[in-house]
Amino acid sequence: MNYCRFIICIVASITLLGAQGPIKSVFAQSSESAKTWQRVQLRSFSLTVPQDLSLQTSKGIDSDVWTFKGESLTLTTDLGFYSSKPIEDKDEAEYAERRTFIGGKRATIVTFKNRDVNSDGFQYVAAVYFPKVERTGTIKLAVVADCKTPKQVKTAMAIFQSIRFN
Repeated sequence: MNYCRFIICIVASITLLGAQGPIKSVFAQSSESAKTWQRVQLRSFSLTVPQDLSLQTSKGIDSDVWTFKGESLTLTTDLGFYSSKPIEDKDEAEYAERRTFIGGKRATIVTFKNRDVNSDGFQYVAAVYFPKVERTGTIKLAVVADCKTPKQVKTAMAIFQSIRFN
């Protein structure tokens, strides 16, 4: 029974993700590029990232924060009690929000284009938010990708889909 629900959730997720804006390209990553990616194990989860993203030292106040930096994509993960989706950005251009399941957990994916380009040229944002990482429901996970182009948004979406929980 649980297996059937799992398959239904995957099919529903693919259908939802395949239907809207920048989110529709989640599965556009070629298998060739994914072969050169590396799986990174963090505290309660792991994810696969391109080899050109390097792990930078980050420090959170009340959460565990990891930042992966590349030339055209910066990925920040925030694991803790107060991690949240970027709700203050709903008025940004091309804002899209979708609910799905990733790694067996309920998730919300958000994409948008900032009105202002920051000093590094990052204008596009993709984020995924998990409201309940552990059974107790007190730990949340937010992963935010700042991107220079829509192509990096596709890369971020593939990274999000690679998230697995311990």
